[in-house]
Amino acid sequence: MTGMTSARIADVTKLCVERGWLAYCPGAKGVQGTYFVCVPGGDDAAMGDAPLGQDHDIALTMGTERPAATQPTAHSPLPSSPSPADVATDSKYQPLLAQLKACGVRGAASCVSRALALIEIEHVSAVLAYHMARRIGDLFPYDPGLLVERLTNADYAALPPSEGWSEKLLSPAWVKAYARQLEVQRQQAELQKANQDQAKREAAETARRVRCEQLEMNFGPLLDQLAARDPGYLWAAVTRFNEDLASWGRNEKKNPSGLAAPLIRRRLLDMAERGELSLVTGQ
Repeated sequence: MTGMTSARIADVTKLCVERGWLAYCPGAKGVQGTYFVCVPGGDDAAMGDAPLGQDHDIALTMGTERPAATQPTAHSPLPSSPSPADVATDSKYQPLLAQLKACGVRGAASCVSRALALIEIEHVSAVLAYHMARRIGDLFPYDPGLLVERLTNADYAALPPSEGWSEKLLSPAWVKAYARQLEVQRQQAELQKANQDQAKREAAETARRVRCEQLEMNFGPLLDQLAARDPGYLWAAVTRFNEDLASWGRNEKKNPSGLAAPLIRRRLLDMAERGELSLVTGQ
């Protein structure tokens, strides 16, 4: 129909995208890329009142199938909705325009005008805030054309901000960045847990050392006197506590330290603190 070869059509299409006459939304595995017509950048006020891209509803479906009866039709701004020129000059719309331009949208004023024909300005702001909150570095989850479609298509515009987006059309670069972000978060969580566990172990060791020092201060001298005077009494106490420990402790080959072995001494000091062992009378 055009009289051009497929290669020539590809060159012309690429040039139109570069010059801003076409917006290209890359596809994904099993999903075709799509184009829709737009007006190149410049002063949004100079674009007139006509809404942009009334044909692009048939180019983008946001990845969902819809019955013929619910296929979107072109929507002209309601009488109460501002024109692109009004949007471009009214200060209350400037934050929306700045956000759309930051997302790479061309013809931002026309986009806002069309969106306000369907939804309130607060909802437009909420959808933009949701989209921008998912930004990772310089990457957005969806291409500019899909953002425009989300705001200006009657099938999606009034949905809650987190709905109406197709996961199939996520930007591949954003998906990779998101995966890296999750991995970094996982590693940070593991490191934080490891640090917390280490801090708990160190705190427990400090508490144990302080308690041992306190026990030695309170009962150590008395235990040493009783060990010299009546070791059998102490071994009987260890046996009551744990026969296996007593058997190991009295084996000189396995435990040449006898009652002075740290494990046995700690048990005896614990028993003395609990009142289970008298170090004064040995009874």
